[in-house]
Amino acid sequence: MGEMRGGAPVRVLFVDDEENILRSIKRLLMEESYEVLTAKSGEEALELLKDGQNIGLIASDQRMPGMQGVDLLKQASEISPDTLRIMLTGYSDINAAIDAINKGGAYQYITKPWKDGELIQTVRDAVYRYSLIRENKRLTEIVKGQNEEKKKWNDQTIEIRESEERFRRLFDEAPVGYHEVDKEGYITNVNHTELEMLGYTAEEMLGQPIWKFTAGQETIKRIFEAKIAGDLPPGQAFEYTYCKKDGTTLTVLAEDRLLKGRTSEIIGIRTTIQDITEFKRAEEKLTSLQKQLHQAQKMEVVGRLTGGIAHDFNNILTIIKGYTQLSLRGLKENDPVRENVKEVNKAAERATDLIRQLLAFSRKQIMEKRVLDLNTLLQNMNKILRRAVGEDIELESVLADDLGRVKADPGQIEQVIMNLVVNARDAMPSGGKLTIETANVELKELDVNSHIGAAPGRYVKLSVSDTGIGMSPEVKDHVFEPFFTTKEKDKGTGLGLSVVYGIVKQTGGNIWVYSEPGQGTVFKIYLPRVYELLEELKERVDVGELPHGSETVLVVEDDDQLRKLIVQVLQEHEYKTLEASCGDDALAICKEQKEPIHLLLVDVIMPRMNGVQFVEQYRALNQVFKVLYMSGYEESVIMHPEVLVRGTSYIRKPFTAQSLARKVREVLDQDSNPDI
Repeated sequence: MGEMRGGAPVRVLFVDDEENILRSIKRLLMEESYEVLTAKSGEEALELLKDGQNIGLIASDQRMPGMQGVDLLKQASEISPDTLRIMLTGYSDINAAIDAINKGGAYQYITKPWKDGELIQTVRDAVYRYSLIRENKRLTEIVKGQNEEKKKWNDQTIEIRESEERFRRLFDEAPVGYHEVDKEGYITNVNHTELEMLGYTAEEMLGQPIWKFTAGQETIKRIFEAKIAGDLPPGQAFEYTYCKKDGTTLTVLAEDRLLKGRTSEIIGIRTTIQDITEFKRAEEKLTSLQKQLHQAQKMEVVGRLTGGIAHDFNNILTIIKGYTQLSLRGLKENDPVRENVKEVNKAAERATDLIRQLLAFSRKQIMEKRVLDLNTLLQNMNKILRRAVGEDIELESVLADDLGRVKADPGQIEQVIMNLVVNARDAMPSGGKLTIETANVELKELDVNSHIGAAPGRYVKLSVSDTGIGMSPEVKDHVFEPFFTTKEKDKGTGLGLSVVYGIVKQTGGNIWVYSEPGQGTVFKIYLPRVYELLEELKERVDVGELPHGSETVLVVEDDDQLRKLIVQVLQEHEYKTLEASCGDDALAICKEQKEPIHLLLVDVIMPRMNGVQFVEQYRALNQVFKVLYMSGYEESVIMHPEVLVRGTSYIRKPFTAQSLARKVREVLDQDSNPDI
């Protein structure tokens, strides 16, 4: 509503050459009780200003016939300096609007098209400022003329009361909360904004200690007493948590000023409070994302290290396992050395399992992905899961109907489920309930923007929840790190959840954990949903005698010890063998060899020429051959995806002498070779 001065209304003047715009503005502002003047040109507007119409605001369009808006505002500032000036402009005239502010003394500009609320608020602020300017001048004139105008004292008293009322309205309608307290901390004044902010009435707050409406009352009381005593500098801002009437809280930024009496004695404190709850939530979210990013980077560094170590150990373990198995076959049952060799073989098996876990965590384990139905996989695992949890834990499965499909390595997903179930079991030493759920979900932008690396889309969710002891925030922050464990010594390797994390990430999914001490834990896995046909999962069992053969096999492996072992195993199974330590030597052997080479047994990663490049070059010499790739490192597959093309044969390191013999025979017995 337009401010009044001495009964005369403050008018607002809008200038635009378009009649419909002027009509629209006038109708809108008259509904807000403003007195609106309009002009269709700069010249007409200047005449209205010269007539002394008590115009508190002039708002002009920039582009008009004749006088432009910038020129009008400049001349208006000379005719009526107190009148506030606003530029109305389209986006293309922003520079002119800025020029009007810088050179023409414009108060603000509004871009077309504007919203009604924006225009009303801008006019209200401008009229408010104009009223303050005029009021200040008027009061100055009153003070100067007090001695000469004593006979008008009663009239001046009335005007002062009106002024106080106006300022009271300004106090109440301020965009921030205001309150005043006396030296004891009791509220003596509070504005309408703060009352709305907290949900109380003035009667409920006045006369009450200010700390009654805050969290941490004793702390707030001590801070207040320090301010009154002068131990804290005035004007220092603090963050407080205020309690609303409905029981919720909000975070505010509070800034205080000491209230002083006529003799400068401290009589209380005036405080402004600004609601920063949303800002704090955004700040906490940013901190969480930064923490996740740091954790992801740390996990990546550890993953690279463990992956590299695992790659080197694969060859070593293949050699150890191969020679122990060859030794066992040559020893009699009653040979005293036989038990020693068996123990070496057991240790090698444990080391192989550890390396496999390290590769899983570092996301460098070779995956044989298939299109799966998680419900079917869980149903097939039901018996083994029930045996794993024991009788004192209730196991419940809540499987969604029409569950979508995922593309993953079935063996590794089984390992993920088993690791999570065992982890949940160990978190419930006195029994409890373990729930496995599946569901189709669609993650929106809002769902993933607080999780590093997550993307919106359709997923299949697998969740494993328990009613166990839960985790503290500190434990939860490290739960996926390798070798981190809260269990007793020799009760776990600390790799179980690291393996889960690595497999999920390598599958293209995400895993989130929710837990509080004493409230149990929930792991939620989101795997990308696919729309391909289900693939039948066949279990392969090695049985019977180890197969032999008479074909010629070329072994290409850069590790001398491993190559020697492979050749020995093949020769013991009656194959003819050729060997080379690199692709160049292998090509030279192929060119000299007169007899056909039936199988190329090739390591994928080798110096100078890798296994895939060697096979391609050999193809130029001979079109009839079969290939068996050797690899134990995911990066070899990433660099050479043709290794995992359907039908291509490969054997994963570390392998045993028996598995090598069977795999070689299997490839040689195939009707055709996809590498041809």
